[in-house]
Amino acid sequence: MLKPQSNFRGIDISEIRKMNALAGASTINLGIGQLPNDLPEPVRNKGIEAFRSGETRYTSNKET
Repeated sequence: MLKPQSNFRGIDISEIRKMNALAGASTINLGIGQLPNDLPEPVRNKGIEAFRSGETRYTSNKET
């Protein structure tokens, strides 16, 4: 296992990780960008389909 450099030992964990720890196990953390489990095959296939059709942008967060 890798050991952190000694000059990083005084650095605290990020605020997003602190918030995630408070959220509990029943939540799905999307803030760090990694899901805890592999995606089901139908979801992976839809993702591949979206990339192939050029749907590579985030959806709008503007209310419609």
